[in-house]
Amino acid sequence: MKVFILIASFFLVSIATYGQDESEADVAAAESFRKEELKKERKYLDFKEAFMNALKYKATEDYDRALGFLDTCESLFPDNKSILFEKAKNLFRLERLEEAKAYCQKLLTKEPDYFWGMALLRDIYEKEHNYDEALKIENKLYLIDNTEAERLLRYYYIVKDKAAGKKLLKEIDQKNIYVATIDFYKRYFKANKVENPKSGEGILSQSKPLKKKPDAPLSSSNNYKEICKQLNNTLQKGDMTSLRALSENALGLFPAQALVYWYNAQAYIGLNKHQKAIDMLETGLDYIIDNPGLLKKFYNSLAKAYSGIHNSKKMQYYQNKAQKL
Repeated sequence: MKVFILIASFFLVSIATYGQDESEADVAAAESFRKEELKKERKYLDFKEAFMNALKYKATEDYDRALGFLDTCESLFPDNKSILFEKAKNLFRLERLEEAKAYCQKLLTKEPDYFWGMALLRDIYEKEHNYDEALKIENKLYLIDNTEAERLLRYYYIVKDKAAGKKLLKEIDQKNIYVATIDFYKRYFKANKVENPKSGEGILSQSKPLKKKPDAPLSSSNNYKEICKQLNNTLQKGDMTSLRALSENALGLFPAQALVYWYNAQAYIGLNKHQKAIDMLETGLDYIIDNPGLLKKFYNSLAKAYSGIHNSKKMQYYQNKAQKL
């Protein structure tokens, strides 16, 4: 009987001790879990705050400060695709092209078919005037979204690949894809004489240009040199309303000629429509190829236009860029 009592007592003490040990382990595990969750929550909140600040400063075009906050985000989540993309965009805006390219490539390694990542990398190559690489990416983008047809035509125009341009035009007709500047590209790719995109010289029509009075409306029979002469004469007269009308007509004929965008922007500046001028100048910049003189004219005009909307930071930015040329 005594033996039985001793055994029973030992068994009860063992159960009590085990229960106490298990309870203490549960408490310790719960505390550890709570701390880990708080740590994760703190990390997430820090990330969220830094990311929102980055977006705020990017919206005000303070890309350096935006990058500082994105660096914080990247230290918290190094492989986050949104951070890789945002860093690439801000670096691109600062024209730190090699760094922007590296972030794009890292992003596309993780998500090869990410449309906007490919589009940004294409823009970087275009900024570098590396149209062969830009064209490779643009072909992929066109397969995803056929509204890219117009940009693809523009690249074929720049690299003077008339065979590829004609083939794309046929596909555009078959699929009924809308291209605002289709008439221009049909004239160019079917013309006998190839226009030089760098100089803008050459006739984009198989017919000879008709001689017209200086103030006559523009038509498809005009060649580029005649049109620019007419635009320049109108600018010298200071008739900005006529200049706007003439340059808009010219854009319908030559939508890939940067100088026509510049004349159109001069009209808007003269009419105190500075934001419209900025939009035209920024669009026209994409068509400048190896022409520092024209690029300087664009930068000076952008400085003037930004001054008109009281954006002194951007005005100074473009003044500095013009002075470096």
